[in-house]
Amino acid sequence: MSVNLGNVLSAACLQYGARIALSSDQETLSYSKLNDTAKEYAGQLIELGVRPNEPVLVIVSNQMMDVAAILGVWLAGGVIIPVHRSSPDEVLKKLQIKTKARFEINTSILVLAKEIPPEREILLNAAFVIFTSGSTGEPKGVVISHQAFYKKIHEINRLLNFKADERTLLVLNINFSFGLWVCLLTLFTGGSLVTLEKFDPIKFLNALLEEKITRVGMVPTMMRSIFSRLDVLDKIKVINQNKALKQILIGGESLGKSLAISIRENFSNTDLIDIYGSTETATCDFFLFPDDFIQYPGCIGRPSGEVRFQIVNQKNELVSFGEIGELQISSPFLMNGYLDEQDLTKKAYFHEWFKTGDLAFATKAESKCSLWK
Repeated sequence: MSVNLGNVLSAACLQYGARIALSSDQETLSYSKLNDTAKEYAGQLIELGVRPNEPVLVIVSNQMMDVAAILGVWLAGGVIIPVHRSSPDEVLKKLQIKTKARFEINTSILVLAKEIPPEREILLNAAFVIFTSGSTGEPKGVVISHQAFYKKIHEINRLLNFKADERTLLVLNINFSFGLWVCLLTLFTGGSLVTLEKFDPIKFLNALLEEKITRVGMVPTMMRSIFSRLDVLDKIKVINQNKALKQILIGGESLGKSLAISIRENFSNTDLIDIYGSTETATCDFFLFPDDFIQYPGCIGRPSGEVRFQIVNQKNELVSFGEIGELQISSPFLMNGYLDEQDLTKKAYFHEWFKTGDLAFATKAESKCSLWK
């Protein structure tokens, strides 16, 4: 049975109705209004002739209407291509040519081209295409299906337990899968999403304090920026004393042992949860929870539900525990492939295993596996 993230989010909007879905700069948007606005976008796209599984550029920067635009594309049967609002015009033009998108939503809907894009099997039931260059090369369009991302979000929530009375601070950009799942999981479960368009240490800490934030997702660079300032220490102490902040979700780059210790010391009443994953695997393949950090500092954690891994040598042969090799991942949540890049897609896999390119070694821990990268 196929799933559409738009239908899931729209159902949540109907369930939670008048509750606040999004807030930003003292403005709010209820679940009902979010759904109504999304349906308006969907209606306009359908009137313009959008086809099932057709890519649509959605310009985003964590504005409340950006979420409505994403939902609208899904309700119309389209595939979102999220692009940050700060992207130069030449980048947008390249993406439009690459994806063959006819439509762009940047608050309003723009018609970019008249030619109907060809049907592509890789976009069948796709939710989004996120462009990532990885470590080298031209940006590649990672295609993730509705089914894969919905199931991955479900597995994430089994570990993190989002609730309807909680408030999430969204400072991660929703043109990345990390920011997108944080946004969607909050809304699927009836929480309230407080959005920041840009990261600023003072505004970030003020939001944590004044908005009584329960959970925040961020990258280590943000925390390094915070700790580089001496004028924020008192504010951090107050946040910690208030005990409203329950989880700091951190990922997207290596955290490092010293930064992890600093975060845990300064936010001692908050669980720091380190997350490892990639866009191609629908993110969040390993979680390092506080108890494991105590025993295995520096470890990237244990695999999340339905995620399998192996560590292999250059011949794709399994290495022994403790021996360094390439981390490969298999799960039901892997990408459909790279958009219009069959050769690159084929090279990214060894049989059913996605080749992350990261070096790691494993050790047995309580009948499971902990992993270092």
